[in-house]
Amino acid sequence: MSFTSEFKYAEVNFMWLPDWLYERLPFLYVAASGISLWLLGASFVVTLSAVLLTGAAVLTCSRRHNARRLAAIRARHRESRQRSLG
Repeated sequence: MSFTSEFKYAEVNFMWLPDWLYERLPFLYVAASGISLWLLGASFVVTLSAVLLTGAAVLTCSRRHNARRLAAIRARHRESRQRSLG
């Protein structure tokens, strides 16, 4: 049995970062991109890095939102199924 299938439905937190830092990472990405543009100027490399950091922030927020929405839907479905079965 693979690691992912073995722990697919386990309520285990594999986070290596504290929650307060994990939740703020996208904002730190955007702040880092703005600060780098401000301090280092708008050269090609700095601008590219800033765009990539901002893209990472948007992608992270989007994936978290989708995962949390899907988890809520699954939880409601599970509760509904348990009520109907017994």
